[in-house]
Amino acid sequence: MLEDLALFTELDLDIYRLSISWSRLFPKGDEETPDEAGINYYDSIFQELKKQKIKIFLTINHYALPLNLVTEQGGWKNRKTIGNYLKLVTVIFNHWGELIDYYLPFNEINAGYFSPYNGIGLLKPEEELYAYNDIFLSLHHQFLASAQAIALGKKMKVKGQFGAMISCFCYYPLTPKPEDNLQLVLDEQINQWFCMDVLARGEYPYYMNNFFSEHGVDFTISEADRANF
Repeated sequence: MLEDLALFTELDLDIYRLSISWSRLFPKGDEETPDEAGINYYDSIFQELKKQKIKIFLTINHYALPLNLVTEQGGWKNRKTIGNYLKLVTVIFNHWGELIDYYLPFNEINAGYFSPYNGIGLLKPEEELYAYNDIFLSLHHQFLASAQAIALGKKMKVKGQFGAMISCFCYYPLTPKPEDNLQLVLDEQINQWFCMDVLARGEYPYYMNNFFSEHGVDFTISEADRANF
């Protein structure tokens, strides 16, 4: 691995985006302390990147949840996952906060909607569809985790900057008819812009009200949650 990193300068690369493995630091996802071998592994990588004068762009959660959090605790549907995620974030900030230049709290956060197993660690029921309520409750927990991770980084005065990311697609209407063009807008709103609107503006966009009502999505968004956004 270190030999590969040494080749980056030959390619004239000045930044490297990598994703940290949650389970390398916390194999079950909810341990009190991180695995020392995992700490040493990332120490060597980050130190080598700095030695090569390559900026570090770190994705904190790139789909992969520790399996225990998925099978035993329900993935991001379980609000406890926020606390376990923040434990991971705290370790990252404490150990490498002076080395990392950019942070991405979640890779393609809207994948939780169109690919729930990957995006939010949600197991599909046997011979059933994913429940909309489970999907959007899980995404709600990720929104809170992202906001709290950024707030924690600012509190700890880490040097890196924070960003957000969605997976963006190109949509076309089925026909030139107005109703098909309207459907295009609605599909884009749910698949793409919803997540970014929440992350960028700190509140749920107006157009989700009808969607939630039509699909029976109903979970409590407390005032504390809204304050954390």
